[in-house]
Amino acid sequence: MTTAVEEAGCIVSADNGDAVLAASGLNEEQTMAVIAQMYADGLVTLTETGDMKLTNEVCS
Repeated sequence: MTTAVEEAGCIVSADNGDAVLAASGLNEEQTMAVIAQMYADGLVTLTETGDMKLTNEVCS
């Protein structure tokens, strides 16, 4: 999932969410679990526009 988000420019939005999901190779249930863990680990944040932003060493 991290690589898929990085390749999408570090932002997941309504516009690219399906493409990121497909690129990750995970199903919806797996994706929700991974994203929940990423939020818990502080790797992603929610932007003012409602997008998810990855905040790792690649996307800082």
